[in-house]
Parts: sequence; C-alpha cells; structure tokens
Amino acid sequence: MRYVYGAGSIGRHILVDMYGLGENFEDIDLVERILTDAVNSEGFSILSTQLKKFEPQGMSILILFIGSHLSIHTWPEEDYAAIDIFTCGTNNPDKVLRGIIDELQPQWTDIRYLGRGKKRS
Repeated sequence: MRYVYGAGSIGRHILVDMYGLGENFEDIDLVERILTDAVNSEGFSILSTQLKKFEPQGMSILILFIGSHLSIHTWPEEDYAAIDIFTCGTNNPDKVLRGIIDELQPQWTDIRYLGRGKKRS
C-alpha cells in the first residue's frame, strides 16, 4: 500500500472501513494488542489508551501517541469496523495500517487517504 498525501500537507489521515472480521469483533484485549503492536512497530510513543466494551456487543479503542492518534469502533452486528489513523509531520501511518490489516485480516476494506492542512509558504 502506498499513497502520496499531497505536497505541503501538515498531517496524514487514513479512514478505513473494514468488513468481515469474524471473531475479532468480540475480543477487546486482542484488538488492543493488535493496535498497540502496530503503533509500537513504527516507533510511535504511546501516551494513553482508552478502551470501552459495549453491551451486548461492540467496542471503541483510542490510542493517543506522540504524533497523533489511532481509533477503532466496531459494530459486530453489521460485521463492520471503522478505523481512523492520523499522524503529523513526517510520520507515515501506512505501515501502521498494514500491520492492523495483516493481523485482523478483514474480508474487504475501503480506505480513504487525506492530506490534512497546508504548510504555509
């Protein structure tokens, strides 16, 4: 996966819709580990992690790291998860996303890449 965010972007933002995660929708500890490993593998320093398991199903996880954030929200009843990865400066979120996809193995994804902000000349 490779995408050019646009010259002069201050931040890089990836919005991901994932479908077909099966059992991974229910295990908040597993999903937290996968997200944490993906963030750590790219050398980001995690500042905090927030977890919320909803009843009867679903979860939200937010990882705040130096360079920005990663979040996931799941809807098991819809076989759907929304992931948001934002980084700033020269930090690249592509490898973080690749690590998540490799571990969660969704049946299919819809990925949108955004350059955020413009550097002043």
